Amino acid sequence: MNGGDYKVSIGNDGAFRGYAWSEHLGWFQFDPEGPYPESPQSSVKVLNTTGVQNVIGWARILSIRDDPSSATGWVKLSGVDYG
Repeated sequence: MNGGDYKVSIGNDGAFRGYAWSEHLGWFQFDPEGPYPESPQSSVKVLNTTGVQNVIGWARILSIRDDPSSATGWVKLSGVDYG
């Protein structure tokens, strides 16, 4: 991957798919397979509950600033009103 090979989309099922780039952290994958560090046990998705859209789940940091040998990790998303 390079800095131009990214796209995140949201399917009809609410699941996020794809990759994103952050100049500060590096590559994120929004549809990684588990096991996940803790609850919820899923990758990132949008839930429509009582008319409010909640984003929940885990994204995976694949590499820090394009260094494949760097540490990886998880980012937990949980909340409403993501832009």
